Amino acid sequence: MGFLEVRWRQGFCVPDFSGAGRRVGVGLGPKKPQSESMAAEAWTLKTCKSYSSKVRDLQLENEQLRLKLSEAAPSPALVEKDTKIAEFEAALAGATKALADLKTAHASEVKTLQDANTALTTSVEALKNKSKVLEEKLETTTKDVQLFQQQILTLEADKGKLKLEKAEAIEGGYARCISGSAYTIALFQHHLPNLDLGLLDVGFRCDAPQRDALMEQTHDAADAFVTSLKLIPEDAPAEEEAAEDEGPCEDQ
Repeated sequence: MGFLEVRWRQGFCVPDFSGAGRRVGVGLGPKKPQSESMAAEAWTLKTCKSYSSKVRDLQLENEQLRLKLSEAAPSPALVEKDTKIAEFEAALAGATKALADLKTAHASEVKTLQDANTALTTSVEALKNKSKVLEEKLETTTKDVQLFQQQILTLEADKGKLKLEKAEAIEGGYARCISGSAYTIALFQHHLPNLDLGLLDVGFRCDAPQRDALMEQTHDAADAFVTSLKLIPEDAPAEEEAAEDEGPCEDQ
């Protein structure tokens, strides 16, 4: 409208040419010529009709375009694009589903690995505890083995000493037995020249009956001989005499 200001009067749009925004009417400002008012009204009516006609024409044209678009055959390029879009959408849906499945499988695998890791951690802790206990037992066993080795060395040293002492004792016993036997035989030969000493050759190889017979044959003569030499005191116990008699025989 430009500088014109539209006012309403009697149901029509009336332009206000004064620019002061006063309502047109009787007693509401300076009076206008009747022809000017009628011209403004005519111009307004013409403008409104023109706008209404243009709106109707545009609406009709829009409807015709829609009808043509609905009746027109689709373009091959558009169909191809729609087909590709549909294929891409289907591929995207498949990829999305596969990704979701992979995420689910990955989450399940992660959960399984976490459980396995927890179980392995527990097993490792148990093995560490067992290893610690075994190390303590091994340390104790090592100390015991060292102690046993020391004891074995001590026992072997004692055993060596005992063997040496035994060998010396045996040699000394043999020497005493031999010297005692030689001394006894010499005494028998000197004091009992009629005694048959040939029995001594089989004395070490005789059996029990032969040994008893030999003892019976020599006992009386030997007893008289020992008594005459006073080798055993008269008041000595009989057990002590028997021990002295059996001692040299056992050593031989």
